[in-house]
Amino acid sequence: MFGLGTPELIIITVILFGAAGVCAAARLFGRTRKELRQLTEEIQAPLQVFVSSVMDPKREDLFAERAAAKRAIESFPSLTRAWRFEDSPGSPQSAGWVYLKKVEECDIFVLVLGKEMTRPVMREYWRARKKGKPRLVYLKKCERRPAAQAFVELIRKEVKYAEFNLPTDLDVEIWRSVATLLIEDVRRFKLIDKDVAALALFLNQLPKRGEFETRIETSESEQPSPEQETSAARVKIGRDGKRMIPIPAGWFVMGTSEADILEMEIKFGWKRGWFESETPQHPVYLDAYYIGETPVTNAEYKRFLDAHLGHHVPYDWDKTWRTFPSGKADHPVVDVSWDDANAYARWVGGRLPTEAQWEKAARGTDARRYPWGNQEPDTSHCNFDMKVDDTTPVGKYSPRGDSPYGVMDMAGNVWEWCADWYEGDYYRHSPAHNPMGPSSTLARVVRGGAWNNPDRALRCAFRSIGFPLHLYGNRGFRVALSPVASGL
Repeated sequence: MFGLGTPELIIITVILFGAAGVCAAARLFGRTRKELRQLTEEIQAPLQVFVSSVMDPKREDLFAERAAAKRAIESFPSLTRAWRFEDSPGSPQSAGWVYLKKVEECDIFVLVLGKEMTRPVMREYWRARKKGKPRLVYLKKCERRPAAQAFVELIRKEVKYAEFNLPTDLDVEIWRSVATLLIEDVRRFKLIDKDVAALALFLNQLPKRGEFETRIETSESEQPSPEQETSAARVKIGRDGKRMIPIPAGWFVMGTSEADILEMEIKFGWKRGWFESETPQHPVYLDAYYIGETPVTNAEYKRFLDAHLGHHVPYDWDKTWRTFPSGKADHPVVDVSWDDANAYARWVGGRLPTEAQWEKAARGTDARRYPWGNQEPDTSHCNFDMKVDDTTPVGKYSPRGDSPYGVMDMAGNVWEWCADWYEGDYYRHSPAHNPMGPSSTLARVVRGGAWNNPDRALRCAFRSIGFPLHLYGNRGFRVALSPVASGL
């Protein structure tokens, strides 16, 4: 610049700042250049994935599974950072400090576990845990030895894991889990926007079987089929004549994942801020309970009012005759406050569902976006987006709009009161077992969306607020019952 060479620049610098200034500038420039070079090398360095598994032929051979893991990593979508695959033999003869050093240097630690657990594999896992490495565990469905089963029980609450049957299943699980992990922590892995977009597109193309972090190990009784759960032998009749659907005890996933948020941002243009109260996605265990097959109807609520003549009637009812609008006996009751809904639930010997109970009844255990699955809603699924311009009879959209357990109308038609007080960041500290919501706030939780709401409000994880004394608007409810307290 200006035709000046290095000697001329040094002379000018000496004149302006003196010899000390030249030395300081040189040291500063040298340090900055060194740091830039290190940063560049760090960004361009391959992402290292360390895979651990038992490979002792005398005990267990997971060669095909490890080959599948390596193949899945090497066929990952193109990123600005390359991949490097490292693995340990996992045998007492060859696994030592060299492999533990590789564990410390890796970016992602992967464990493929079958029937056996050996000391070297255990040592590699705990070294990765101690160093704070992201850990992904893949469990082969088989009969595990006591040591391996004890290990699984120990880590089940601290690590993301999935089950697989065949090596070909492992491919898809690794693609899904690694992509989700990278999206959730782009800063850690130093990815750029181009990488995130590629990963989101890649996730969207995978089979929709639920995101990796939502795959929670449960027993067969905790993963009921709709046919099992809606059988006549299990469905009970509540004290108000309502069919009550059993929801079994077990784990499910509550909230919305980062990968799902990113997909909806890209696909629908929805804003990230709309999902803040639904994060982080987290596993929740619930005891068994029953829930109303449909929201409480006008006809059912009328019987409650007839038994409580001093209780006020909803806004749109005839105040003199205490009757609901003509032709709406089987429509969900609306314009009821939280106290109204709670009083009815207690009258029939139940209570309002917690929002965790509501969400599990709506989405089951596979983290689906809507009660019927991941397909965007249309007029065959539910009443929404002012397509009908009023409420519709309960059960009108069954079975196409039903949840996995056969619960109806959990999306659209009317909002439904939950027992919980509302807190926007409650998921960041909520308990993992039977969460009941915060002790007290200004508003209660409502779920499900109504006939005049857009499709984003129909998602199983969507949370909104309702002020307890609010008497007007599309507020309905359904009842939950404890198997013990209900006498069913």
